[in-house]
Amino acid sequence: MPDTTDTPRYIVSDACISFSEVLISCRGSVVTLDEANAVGRDLFTWFQEQNALTADCALFAKRSVALGVLAIQKNGTETVEDAVELIEETYLHYVG
Repeated sequence: MPDTTDTPRYIVSDACISFSEVLISCRGSVVTLDEANAVGRDLFTWFQEQNALTADCALFAKRSVALGVLAIQKNGTETVEDAVELIEETYLHYVG
């Protein structure tokens, strides 16, 4: 089986799954497992709609999600909605 870990789809989906994981671990008292999973799926869908699943854009999506992960991990008051907005705005700034 070919290695698919460097494809744009994998890069973006892995970042979105990581975001769900950090929501579970850092916001588990306010976000259920299903909600965290839905946020990650919705974020992936948003990236698809922005045409982020290309070689030119996938790494920008990954780095934008990493910023949102850091915001959740380091800022105890950062809401899920604010982190998603940060991810989307950061991505659009650098790609748009």
